[in-house]
Amino acid sequence: MKWLYLQRCFRRVAFAFFLLTVVSCGQAVRNTGSFESYVEAFEKDAATLNRGLTVNYIEIKFGELNDGTLALCSLGVGTPLITVNQSLWGNLDETQRQLVIYHELGHCVLKKGHANQEIRIPGQRIKLSIMNQHPLDLTDYLKFRKDYLNELFNSSAGRSI
Repeated sequence: MKWLYLQRCFRRVAFAFFLLTVVSCGQAVRNTGSFESYVEAFEKDAATLNRGLTVNYIEIKFGELNDGTLALCSLGVGTPLITVNQSLWGNLDETQRQLVIYHELGHCVLKKGHANQEIRIPGQRIKLSIMNQHPLDLTDYLKFRKDYLNELFNSSAGRSI
């Protein structure tokens, strides 16, 4: 009799643990703090290019980065994390900040690697992707923004990670 009671208790505990696991796994983790407006703009730009996209799992925070790195996407177990170097962030204007966050969201959300293709014309080199590992020239970004966003959201450019 005691054995049956213990079995029932074990089943109830196991079932409760299962439900807790299923319910907690279904919750989105989006902790973007002061970077929320950039994530919202990312989603809006994706929508204007017919790419319905909601960023549910992301954390963005300021942190220490080595070697003058401006921002870094960390993928692994758990929620993807973008760490932004606060001392360098303060030197950027709004367009540069958006470009940095879009690049890192390209890694963390779209799972894109770097795409370093460029074209050279006399006196100029134009990078062909936001996913270029070297910062884009702002003049090029502003001039070709629609093309850069189309490539980001609708192209398979950039090796998968």
